[in-house]
Amino acid sequence: MSSLIDQFLNIHKTRPIEEKDWQCLNDTQLMEMVLMLVMNDSVVQQSPSILSLIRILCWSEENNSTLATNEVFSIIQLNMSGSLQQDPQRQVYCCSALRGLAFKNNNISIKSHEVWMFNLLKNAMIIHQHHAGVQEQASGALRNLSSNETPK
Repeated sequence: MSSLIDQFLNIHKTRPIEEKDWQCLNDTQLMEMVLMLVMNDSVVQQSPSILSLIRILCWSEENNSTLATNEVFSIIQLNMSGSLQQDPQRQVYCCSALRGLAFKNNNISIKSHEVWMFNLLKNAMIIHQHHAGVQEQASGALRNLSSNETPK
């Protein structure tokens, strides 16, 4: 599964321009399935690429508030901490998930996690400063975070 997700993200580095190409991501059953997989620690440990599905689902802005939960943030934090932070590919997937969660998201949950997200991204970039994938996904997440407006 990891290779299929990686291949998809290599082909589609950013959200497709045409809405019809990403509108299918508004599927409730797909969201439930991905959340079920992400919340299952043993699945994430076996296939951390599952976290990248968060980024893909966030291409549909309607999904952002459903995905930006404390539980999802906890799973990402767990996978970016301790001995797991030494695994560069796992960091790519986590940074990719954060990149998606920060995409056009003015959700109050994102705002309350901004400093935490910034620190995780910064640590990943420092630890894996020579890993292009980590740098690409982390800088994309930082760009998305900085482009969000403060909710009024």
